[in-house]
Amino acid sequence: MSSLSFESVKAAAYGRWREILAGLGIEAQYLTNKHSPCPGCGGSDRFRFDDKDGNGGFVCGRGGDPLAGDGFELLRHVHEWDKGEALRQVAAYLGLGDRQPMSDADRVELKRQQAARQAKEEAERQARQEEAAQRALAVLEAAQGDPAGHPYAVKKGVSLGALVKRGAWPQRGWDDALLVPIYGADGKLWTLEAISPDGDKDFLIDGRKRGGFYPLGKIRGADRVLIGEGLATVAAVHAVMGWPAVAAMDAGNLLNVVRAVRELAPDAELYLLADNDIKADGSNPGLLAASKAAHDLGGRVAVPVMDGKACDFWGLWHEHGAGAVRLAVESAQTPTKTAVTAVTKTESVTIPAEDRPCYRVFNTAVKVLESVGPLRADVWFFNVKIGKGDEPPALTQQWVCSPSPKGCNT
Repeated sequence: MSSLSFESVKAAAYGRWREILAGLGIEAQYLTNKHSPCPGCGGSDRFRFDDKDGNGGFVCGRGGDPLAGDGFELLRHVHEWDKGEALRQVAAYLGLGDRQPMSDADRVELKRQQAARQAKEEAERQARQEEAAQRALAVLEAAQGDPAGHPYAVKKGVSLGALVKRGAWPQRGWDDALLVPIYGADGKLWTLEAISPDGDKDFLIDGRKRGGFYPLGKIRGADRVLIGEGLATVAAVHAVMGWPAVAAMDAGNLLNVVRAVRELAPDAELYLLADNDIKADGSNPGLLAASKAAHDLGGRVAVPVMDGKACDFWGLWHEHGAGAVRLAVESAQTPTKTAVTAVTKTESVTIPAEDRPCYRVFNTAVKVLESVGPLRADVWFFNVKIGKGDEPPALTQQWVCSPSPKGCNT
């Protein structure tokens, strides 16, 4: 074995890491290039095996202490081997050197040890979350200020709900913070978000945010629920529509919060309030997160539109008023799988008001920047709808037909 170099074993392992890792005690369910619990340290979706460049690459969030590496590093992380042992085990599996490959009994023992480590880490994580929940409660109980007079609340100009408090935030040394309680579907306060007078935001260390939300109105048993990212965004739409609403705090938590709301209100019609995060490269993380959640768990996606600029619903409410918000929500669409995929894979086009009314034929799915989301490859009619009273005009689109050699039959 001493004559084998790391480079020679790595070269022999190239392109075979799924087979090697499964043979060395890492179950195939973790080797799918999808987010999942980590085979080494547990969690819920902190791990992804992508086999980058055929070298067994992976990424693990590790509870806020990220780790990434190749197949050797993954074996070290999962089995707590040192670098030399990982090298020897891979070489033995590949039949290199004189060491015997791992036996079935060895693999069983490795899995037992792995399960024990995961259970220990999970118990420790839950204990930290319980302790954080107690700290959150103490911070809230000490808060005696008037939330409505806080500079952030004044700037936003919309009621943030009765559960928001104002007080000190010891974690950052802030004397004056808005304190946003974040609850689970079980009704328990699990963590806090603090907002400084300048709008800086901070979450309680070790607090359980996954699946947690800030509620506006009664969610359990509701017929309709608004679900969005930020507090002010959701509060603005709640003020206009009057429907129960929850703030998921960020796009990464949106899918988990939709699951929680489905648990509390299984028959509710869900409206996902997308942040319209238009990027220069054509990507739109906010729209993608909302579309995926609505598609996977059932719901409609409402998107704020402001002249092709990135915006959220608070911005739409602030700039164009309640009428524009109501129109966007009432125009919410149910996304198809094609539409969800299109958010990341389609090119962007613009059809400004001065070019309307007009017809357009798209041979592939496109993102129309003035639209509410990606449009499939079909014939579309674009127009301008005159607003009622003080409501601003709205840019609209209507599906006409699918293109064919014989034309449209409408």
